[in-house]
Amino acid sequence: MKAYGQRFVRRLRGFSKDNRGVTAVEFAMIAMPFFILISAILELGVIFFAGQLLDNATFDAARMVRTGQAQVSSMSKSKIEDLICDRMSGLLCTDRDRLFVEVKSYPSFKDLASAPPLVDSNKKFQPPTTFNLGSRSSVMMVRVVYKWPMVTNWIKDAMQDTADGDRLIISTAIFRNEPY
Repeated sequence: MKAYGQRFVRRLRGFSKDNRGVTAVEFAMIAMPFFILISAILELGVIFFAGQLLDNATFDAARMVRTGQAQVSSMSKSKIEDLICDRMSGLLCTDRDRLFVEVKSYPSFKDLASAPPLVDSNKKFQPPTTFNLGSRSSVMMVRVVYKWPMVTNWIKDAMQDTADGDRLIISTAIFRNEPY
């Protein structure tokens, strides 16, 4: 029995001196946090990129309203949505049911504070439905919302805006129409 115990101790000492496979073990220890970090960077990067595309598309659509081009050509809500989708290189318009456009006229800039919230107290999304191109010198708000589906569950828990786990990417332009 004593020989068996000595043999076991010698083998344990041999393992402690053997460096083969150390890299694989170290990589196994840091692989999961590394891949989680990479997935977070990629998902957040795509969200910020989509937000920038949505901002640019919103400002292009708002320019059409502000200069009177939308009113003169009697643009419909679907035409404004088409314009926004064309400006976003197809990234956000793969599912048009997730895109919401609101164009609303206000009597003055101070009345903009009365704009209804997009999410209620239960985190239920209240899609904007108003579409009014306004007239000359009207105070306008063009708000475009895209319900971005979050991919990674742990980022979804941290960044969701709605009860169904989506992130709302919102772009708003506020201006006074030109006297066209």
